[in-house]
Amino acid sequence: MKANPNLKDFTLDQFVLANQRAIKAALWEARMVMIFGAITALLGAKGDDEEPLYAEMGWFGRVLYKTLNRGAAEISFTLNPREFINLARNPLPISKLLVDIMNTVENTADETRDFAFGENSPGDRTPWLYHGSKWLPGVNQGRKVFDMIFEEDKVNHY
Repeated sequence: MKANPNLKDFTLDQFVLANQRAIKAALWEARMVMIFGAITALLGAKGDDEEPLYAEMGWFGRVLYKTLNRGAAEISFTLNPREFINLARNPLPISKLLVDIMNTVENTADETRDFAFGENSPGDRTPWLYHGSKWLPGVNQGRKVFDMIFEEDKVNHY
């Protein structure tokens, strides 16, 4: 085995200190996950009228809940095995592009059929250009922050 020339002056005290700092960093990450989780759970709790607290707070509550929920998912990746499973479900980010294309084509065909024949099925929850608007620059990001364009954006927690 070949020795690393950069580690020849690495003492036992430095090794212990490096491991202590790594443990401290992991504990801080665990604390942040717990804080994000606690705030998200508080915002998601049902109020007196059976509505989640974030929904009662209006736009700010929905944006705060989405942001904290996404942040907790991202920082808990190393601590929560479920997040790894979510990553493994969709290993190829390009597959999301195919899903978006399929959703856009299906939504456009359905809404065109609804317009032409007047058949709006109760199972169709997406309005005209719901999926097509994702292709316009900045609209998809704006929909995530300002959920005022489509009513369906208000129930998306991510």
